[in-house]
Amino acid sequence: MFTHIYKYYRRLKVLIQCSAILKHVDVASLKNVFDIAERVYPGIQKYLYNMMFVRHQTSAKQLIDYINEHGTITKFTDYFQNASEEEQQNIRNAFVRAFHKKNSFEGIVILLTRLSKLEDFATVGHLLCDAKDNLVVASIKLEQRTIDDWKTFVRHEQEMGHSFALGIVDRIDNKGNLLNKENTEDQKDRELYAHRQEIGLLTSKVDSISQEIIKIKVENVAKDKNIASLINDSAELKTGYTKLQNNLDQLTTRKERIVDPDLIFDSLLQKLYTYRDSLFMTISEEEFRNVICRREHKQKLIPRQGKLSFLYLILYNLYNAIPEGKRESWYDDILGELGLDKDVVRKKAKSPLDSTNNATRQLAIEINGIFEDYKNVAIN
Repeated sequence: MFTHIYKYYRRLKVLIQCSAILKHVDVASLKNVFDIAERVYPGIQKYLYNMMFVRHQTSAKQLIDYINEHGTITKFTDYFQNASEEEQQNIRNAFVRAFHKKNSFEGIVILLTRLSKLEDFATVGHLLCDAKDNLVVASIKLEQRTIDDWKTFVRHEQEMGHSFALGIVDRIDNKGNLLNKENTEDQKDRELYAHRQEIGLLTSKVDSISQEIIKIKVENVAKDKNIASLINDSAELKTGYTKLQNNLDQLTTRKERIVDPDLIFDSLLQKLYTYRDSLFMTISEEEFRNVICRREHKQKLIPRQGKLSFLYLILYNLYNAIPEGKRESWYDDILGELGLDKDVVRKKAKSPLDSTNNATRQLAIEINGIFEDYKNVAIN
């Protein structure tokens, strides 16, 4: 009996959350959202209208049952993942336009954040986070909020003890445009190339002078003064060569520190990517690296249905693998994008290892083994 009551409570909680967000929805703007849903799930519009206007207790269940019978929520995430950039932006804009402009932007952002953390919304959490980011950008471009307003709001929430982050505010300017990051890696490449060119010239000069010294010794040992002069010039060139070589080594070291994959061995990422088909939705190896190394990327890291606990396991192990000086900022940034909570990740990271399902436990042991190998290599 208690189990049935608990299940009913969870459904009621989700319905209340849905009702809360429906208060902020502009009905006239829902047509674009319904059209997108119709393209993915033909025939779904009547269930959406029942959800919006009838709001009966069974409306949400009927809508969810229809989605599960016609491909589940995975069908929509696959549609979004494989859509063109223009279509992806149209989907985001459709959800953003569904909110009243005069309502509290902050209230909607908090609501979207809470929904993205609910287990019932786990598979669409990234879409809710995208909608949240687009809402912040839209409020700035409409001149209803400033970038300082949002930073103050985030600081206030954190001072209140809430687990809240808004990574988009660090990636846009005062007008809501995305910032262009300076390509420091290319700049270091150019410096390295210039130094190599200079070293090549000095090497040629040293070789030429050495040959001239040998020639003079063979032809006329009596010309000691000329030989001594050439030897001195050669010594100075060799000193200059040594200094430039040291500079080159320093620049190479600096460049290696700049490159993001230095945080995590290439072999580690390659091994993790081999599990993509069983753990994640469609994502290229390059985009997988970009997401983990916090570079600019277009695709999202989305777990397959029932594989969210493995994402917790991988993220928590990556957090422990990254040097202490860099791990916190990396962790906050990637969890903010994925809409995940630190405490939830920490508590559930080991759940696959404790699973009673042999296949689940064996897969978790294999993934843990990859990180153990990484630690051994790092120590040696």
